[in-house]
Amino acid sequence: MNYFEFYDLPVKFNIDAGQLKKRFLLKSKATHPDYFTLASEAEQEEAMQEAVLNNQAYKVLADKNLRTQYILQIFNVISDGKKQQLPPMFLMEMMELNEAVMEANGDEELTQKMRRTIEQLKSDLDAEEQPILTAFDESGNIELLSSVRTVFFKRKYLNRMLNS
Repeated sequence: MNYFEFYDLPVKFNIDAGQLKKRFLLKSKATHPDYFTLASEAEQEEAMQEAVLNNQAYKVLADKNLRTQYILQIFNVISDGKKQQLPPMFLMEMMELNEAVMEANGDEELTQKMRRTIEQLKSDLDAEEQPILTAFDESGNIELLSSVRTVFFKRKYLNRMLNS
């Protein structure tokens, strides 16, 4: 059972956060340890496992990046440990940006400028990606997932740059 099935939600990139939270809270209440104090050890263990699953499912589905990664994994578009090839043009842009970041080392004004540039690139990726996500949500066309995968890895690359 995947996390969407666990919450009885359709597999979508754009999910209703309120509906997700409501289902999370209902499951949390149903598996709370206080309700199982008189239950058998097996029932207590089962409730605990359900609570752990509930927390993990909510954590993944409530976070846009984790949800995107999870959907791509559900459809076997990405897998752990497998490297993703990014478009050469993007890599060239990143090489130039990395050089500029290295030159800005120690210069706070230039560092902030580079940070703004990277944030703008991320924003541009979001604008590029949203119509694809919406099209997938409406059609379920898994052919769209290769484009989502590319944007996902570009964003991941930019996030690593911001963090370093």
